[in-house]
Amino acid sequence: MGSRITLVSAPKLRSRSSRVAELLPSLKQDALFLDFTREIEEYVRMLAEGLPYSYVISEIRKHRLIPEAVASSWEYHAEPVLRNLQKLKRLNPELEIRCYGASSYEHFSAQIAVKIALLTLRSITTRKVKPEAWRRLLEEEAKISLESLEDEADLLASQASKYHKSTCVYGAPPEPFKEKLVERRVEVKVIQVDPNYHLTPMETLKREVALGIATDERVMQLVKAHIEYIKRFVLLSGSLDEAYERWVNARKRENA
Repeated sequence: MGSRITLVSAPKLRSRSSRVAELLPSLKQDALFLDFTREIEEYVRMLAEGLPYSYVISEIRKHRLIPEAVASSWEYHAEPVLRNLQKLKRLNPELEIRCYGASSYEHFSAQIAVKIALLTLRSITTRKVKPEAWRRLLEEEAKISLESLEDEADLLASQASKYHKSTCVYGAPPEPFKEKLVERRVEVKVIQVDPNYHLTPMETLKREVALGIATDERVMQLVKAHIEYIKRFVLLSGSLDEAYERWVNARKRENA
């Protein structure tokens, strides 16, 4: 084997990012790879070196390095890790901090998020679900996501080879990314900060469409569950974390 990477996997919720931030100081690492777009790497490093958080975020927003449509949700889950970087740098002044996300995918993903929101709204107002429209959209996302995964694995394997031990923060289920890294002769250890995380209806739908196992009936079932998740939990909660926790608790009560 070549390089070694500890893959820290966490859902994109603020509470889970906080757990990642708490975990990182305990990991002995020469390099930290964050799943943020490569275009903000310079700003992330400046933050780690001591520049004020508010200034760095304002510069990222000013230069539109995070798509405007998802900037608020991105900061919502990224902030705990970003705010912890100065501490990590103080503990280990030699720590290298890198960002490995593909910018093209970040912008494409933002466009998909808008289209999903529009399809969701249309389904709510018409009370109809068109599975073919959802399938086309999510198959397109799955194709680009796979291309991005290959690109990010190439970059990470190449860069990690320069260090004895690296940590990579990854905001999705770790298995596909681990497989890509192992193919590139990277030794991977996985830490899941929330191994009992329940995929939301939309996350389940994306996964099943990507695997090619979602029938029209299943697409309709999951879209309806997604609409219920939005109406009953997201719109009636103060944050995405609160919505998720309320949804999980409701499922437990219903299945009791």
